[in-house]
Amino acid sequence: MSIYILLSSSLFLSVTSSDNNYNHYNIFAMSTSTSNAPDPYLGRWSGTSTTKPFNDFTIIDIVYRDGHSYLHRHDRRSPKPLEGQISYTSNNVFMATVPTWLGGAATIYGTFHSNSFGVVLIAKIEGDGLTGLETIEVHLKQGAPEHEKYLAPRLDVAPESHPNNADFMSTAAPEALNMTAEQLDAAIQAIIRPRSHPDNRVEGLLILKDGHRVHESYYYGLTASDSHPCASITKSIVSLLTGIAIDEGFLSLDDPVAAAFDIPSAWTDSPPILLRHALSMTPGTAFSQRDTAKMLTSTSVASLILNAPRRYGDPGAKYHYDNSLPTIVSLLIERKSGLGIEAFARKYLFGPLGITNYTWTRMHEDSVDGTPFVLPSGGLNMTLTDLAKVGELLLGGGAYRGNRIVSADYIEAATKSQTREGDYPYGYFFHSNEGGRHVPGDGSVGAYMALGSGGQVIWVAPRQKLVFVAVGSSWMSFEETPVVLRSFADTVLRGLE
Repeated sequence: MSIYILLSSSLFLSVTSSDNNYNHYNIFAMSTSTSNAPDPYLGRWSGTSTTKPFNDFTIIDIVYRDGHSYLHRHDRRSPKPLEGQISYTSNNVFMATVPTWLGGAATIYGTFHSNSFGVVLIAKIEGDGLTGLETIEVHLKQGAPEHEKYLAPRLDVAPESHPNNADFMSTAAPEALNMTAEQLDAAIQAIIRPRSHPDNRVEGLLILKDGHRVHESYYYGLTASDSHPCASITKSIVSLLTGIAIDEGFLSLDDPVAAAFDIPSAWTDSPPILLRHALSMTPGTAFSQRDTAKMLTSTSVASLILNAPRRYGDPGAKYHYDNSLPTIVSLLIERKSGLGIEAFARKYLFGPLGITNYTWTRMHEDSVDGTPFVLPSGGLNMTLTDLAKVGELLLGGGAYRGNRIVSADYIEAATKSQTREGDYPYGYFFHSNEGGRHVPGDGSVGAYMALGSGGQVIWVAPRQKLVFVAVGSSWMSFEETPVVLRSFADTVLRGLE
């Protein structure tokens, strides 16, 4: 069975040898890749970095075909390995350019070394990540058993107790979910390995009931201290930042978005596109997938977004999912507050929540304060615990442990459907469960979600006083309702009915 591992912007990594005195490995008389001799380094290499072991875990294959050596990079976001021809510059040094899953290109510089434990391939990968601005260095080995933890969930090893969690020390027994310990264990097994989707990959789960931690578990090498790609949960974070900006008097839901930018565009046509339309993804503009790809490398993002034509009727008429909208909203917050969006988040949201262990993908232009602008549509990496803090903030109507962070009025508006009846139920960068669209049942009335591709979920159910958080790498799953949430509904939520 082929296993594809997320490399760009996401999860994994592992070991470096304790012997750092590497020597060049010169046993083979290596020729260039145009030689008729097969590459002596053929086979699978895997490993990680010392800084982000989970997110940087990397698997590559070196293969020989038709007189040339090729590098296959495995990425869980790509249905097949990403290939580039290897060019050797010396016996033990090579370069290969391989495509990324988004259509860009990353350059891999590799050097083979030997130490007392065998051969190590040190690979420096440049032009990586969502925007092509990341560089990572990974140490790869062949046949390393310690890498198995990144490839298998280890469901046979049940934790004897909750992991240490200084932020959620108060725990509750499974009975809080109307389940025995055995029933909850069986439910978790079903969530991790649903029969309908055996290839689904869940890497972390956290369940809070009445503010108490009922379950927390990690798989595939993820740990409590590892930040995980949030994907489009980032959009919901931008929604909270917008609510704060409104509370602080920087913005109003009825502000015409384009008025803050000196850029002629259809956004200013009558009727104008207001902030509330951007937040509910109902501006009527058409920003394509090709435009999204351009945005990731653009140095003038606002111009690109505001030049999108109107194709879906008047503002407010139709929901259309659009990755550019959190970006233009973030640029608007920057212009009105004078702070870069990351600095704004740190001051008004992350700081008050005690969130420090995160990364945010840089973009190709600067913020208003001279710091790098970051990707608002999907560039955050956060820990499972910090995502749960966001869930508790939402459940508290914008207050977290007695500290008011966002107004209750904004949270109420943001988390209920702002689209027209019969359209997809969507709030202000939050997905609504209106009409039982995702999860049926009385207990899920009024529930809503922050969702990200790959299985990233913050599910908030006010009636049940429940927060469910999941992270994963099911990047080939495109269901409207994530498989992990549907499995949670079929097991844990059913027990609460």
